[in-house]
Parts: sequence; C-alpha cells; structure tokens
Amino acid sequence: MLVFKFFEIFAHCAAVVGIGIAAYQLWQTRRQAETSFEDTMAKEYRELASRFPTKVFYDYPFSEELTAREKARAQDEFYRYFDLTNGQIFLREVGRISEQTWAFWCDGIKTNMQRAAFEAAWKDIGGKAQLDFAELRLLIECDYEMDPISPNWMHRITIKRHEVEAKGRKLKAKEREAMRAAAAASANKLDTPTV
Repeated sequence: MLVFKFFEIFAHCAAVVGIGIAAYQLWQTRRQAETSFEDTMAKEYRELASRFPTKVFYDYPFSEELTAREKARAQDEFYRYFDLTNGQIFLREVGRISEQTWAFWCDGIKTNMQRAAFEAAWKDIGGKAQLDFAELRLLIECDYEMDPISPNWMHRITIKRHEVEAKGRKLKAKEREAMRAAAAASANKLDTPTV
C-alpha cells in the first residue's frame, strides 16, 4: 500500500513537471517565432534603406543634396518607408513586436524622421496621402513617447482613425461635387447654341 501511494505521488509530481516543461517549450517556441518575425521586419527595413541614396541619411537639407533624378527615385522609397514604419507601429499595437525591439525601432523611426530629407518627404507625402499612415501620424504627434500597445494609445488611435475616415468622407464629397459641377458645366456648354 505504501509503495502504491509513493508511485501515485511520483506520478502527480511527474505530471506537474511535464506540464511545466511543456509550458516552457511553448513559451520558447513563441519567443523564437516572434524573434524570427522581428528579424524579417528588420531585414525588410535594411533592404529598403539600401535603395535610398546615401545622402538622405545625412543631415543636410534635402533640396541641396539630391539631384532631381535622385529626388524622384527617392520619393517612391520614402513612401515605402512610411508605409513600412506605419506597419511596424501597427504590429506593436497588436502585440506582435516585443517591448525591447519596439524601443529600438521607435528610436530609429524618430532618428530618421528628424533627418532633413525624411522631414521634407514626410511633409510632401504626408500632405498628399492624408488618409494614410494614421499610426505614424499619431506617433509623431505624441513625440515618439507613447507605446502603441498601451491602452491610452488604443484610445487615441481610435480617435485618429475616425478623424481620417471623416476626412476621407469630406474629400469624397468634394470630389463628387466637383464631378457634378464639371458635368453641369459640360451639359451647359452643349446646350448653349453657337452663333
């Protein structure tokens, strides 16, 4: 009877240890997957950065350093950079990026966005693409201080997205009104007899 009790206690202890080992292995697997994903994103950034003219990483005014051809080529890359950055912020928002990696990325985003070439490109692209980059716009507004995974961020990004949606509706209404006005002007032109 005593031997049976011993084996019963041993079996329970072994089960608890087994569950602990399984939980640790799951945690390790999740951490490896997260690290691998973060590495993929970092590689994507490095590939994108390699397509920029090196001059954009200097602290000289954009207009003075790049030729017209370089500016035109860089414009597409800047858009891709802002899109990638916006995606990185969103991934932190949904918990796909670790706190340590986010701190590193956020510092890099801030550094790049303060460079003269990036500032000039953001003014241009951000002004033209008013319905895009909600996450990047909010990060800039909070001076890179707010973590996208925080509840305060979630509240503010919801408001920002509603603002962007409202702006989009206004722009579409203006476009429709302009199209109606153009159609009416065209119809008036056709109805007016020529002498």
